[in-house]
Amino acid sequence: MKKIVLLLAMFISFCFVPNFITLAETPLQVRVIYSSINVYSTNDISSSQTIASFNYDHVFNVVSQSTGSDGFEYYLVELENVQDYTEGYVFKSQVLDASITSPQKQLDANASIASACDTYLLSGSNYIKSSTTLPAGTQIKILSGYNTNNEYTQIQYANENNKIITAYIKTSAIHVGGVSSTLIGAVIIIITTVSLVLIIFGIGKKKKIKKKI
Repeated sequence: MKKIVLLLAMFISFCFVPNFITLAETPLQVRVIYSSINVYSTNDISSSQTIASFNYDHVFNVVSQSTGSDGFEYYLVELENVQDYTEGYVFKSQVLDASITSPQKQLDANASIASACDTYLLSGSNYIKSSTTLPAGTQIKILSGYNTNNEYTQIQYANENNKIITAYIKTSAIHVGGVSSTLIGAVIIIITTVSLVLIIFGIGKKKKIKKKI
């Protein structure tokens, strides 16, 4: 009897679990998490045509997901009122399962914008300028590490509705906070003052000791 139950359990797992996993891996809808993204005619950026662009928070119905011949992962999504296309491909990295609510409520900034700069989206290995410009002083979070040798850096910023958006900007526009020269000067003055006080008190104590002798 135990063998029959075990075989039945294995049969159910074989039939249903893989299908459940497949469904769980492919979301029904995805939303754009970049300031804007492009939709492509095929899942190969090297030979694909850009057929439309959509802004942050736009929601797509997902048809399927795949890995293109270029090595990137894509979602095939439904389109409406886009020329003659009813479907198109978007990069999986530029969208998020629409059923997931991000736990991040506010931006955990670790840098700022030194001067007004454009934002970019990454299409394959190409950086394409979007319509969004960030003003000087904008607080940002660096995501991909800060390396001045890289022309572009992946960041997050909060828009006017306090929604957190992912984008790329030129690294030269980033100001990473550090110890200011004013603070360094103040520290040097404090250290010098304390040192002088200690020296003076030290000399005074030595003189008192000599007088006693």
